[in-house]
Amino acid sequence: MKTHPFFEGIDFNEVSSREFKTLGPIFNKILPDMQTLKHQEKDSKRISMMNVGAMNLNDLGVETQVVLKGQLCKKNWYGNKQIRFFELYRYGELKYFKDMKDYKGSIFLSKDSKITKVAKTTIKVFCIKKEKEYMLIQPDSSQVSFAEEKKKGYVSFIDEWIKEMNNVIEYLRAKEE
Repeated sequence: MKTHPFFEGIDFNEVSSREFKTLGPIFNKILPDMQTLKHQEKDSKRISMMNVGAMNLNDLGVETQVVLKGQLCKKNWYGNKQIRFFELYRYGELKYFKDMKDYKGSIFLSKDSKITKVAKTTIKVFCIKKEKEYMLIQPDSSQVSFAEEKKKGYVSFIDEWIKEMNNVIEYLRAKEE
């Protein structure tokens, strides 16, 4: 692999002999609860550290707050509707899972994101980071028991998702000012 043209000019002996500082001690001073955050994110197979450099580390607890959870349908590349479990975070990440466990991907909201209602139960979300549009649809009662969702604290009504996504976008705008 080291002989691949991409690595041309790199002295691997020098790189392997260098000492690199770790951020662990710095984070331990500033964020003693980082282990707790890591465990909270373990199910999603990764910790998103999006915008860590730009955000105030004192706000990390607020930043990682889950704003809304619930099931929505997402149109895939082929136009098929797939039921997914979504989690919306204050820092703008909208994670989606298959069967509530299997992490499938994320949609990243930013201060410039646009949420457009294109039908009674359908919205279009533009992800600037990926330069991609996503279609999210409220599931119908044959796909989701809204009463059961409510008991669990989940929301699958599209209007609630629009409201909360717009609140997150406003939060991101205000944070940048």
